[in-house]
Amino acid sequence: MAEHLYGKEICVYNVHCLIHLANDVKKLSTLDDFSSFPFENKLGQLKKMIKKPQCVLQQLVYSLAENQKKHVRAELWKDHISGSPSVKTEHNSGPVLPDFRSYRQFRCLQTDRYSILLSTGNNCILTTDATPVLVRNILTSNGIVLMCE
Repeated sequence: MAEHLYGKEICVYNVHCLIHLANDVKKLSTLDDFSSFPFENKLGQLKKMIKKPQCVLQQLVYSLAENQKKHVRAELWKDHISGSPSVKTEHNSGPVLPDFRSYRQFRCLQTDRYSILLSTGNNCILTTDATPVLVRNILTSNGIVLMCE
């Protein structure tokens, strides 16, 4: 129908997909369950980070790393550490959010399966939502808190 009204130029892939939209909703549930809008929005954000056509991947990695640095946060690891963790090498020179000023600070978290250190290369972890972060401080009080960026 659209071809007859607007000509063959209108018959691009996105318009063709509209033919199948009703059946897709019947098969896959609501549009929110399989929409590509979140993906397209993220692509738009990534595109804005690219300033020149050379070294695109490096630009994206640098921009994403810079954005990540702006979001220092505390990750509570009490429920996610296996075995009986121990902390080593106390210090008092790391970043601490105001709510955690009374906590003790350490340079090493040791579990039965791994160690997390504050040194570069030994401080990279994935959070429970699979976001890569850098551990900047290890705090203890009634549990273990990792200060991450």
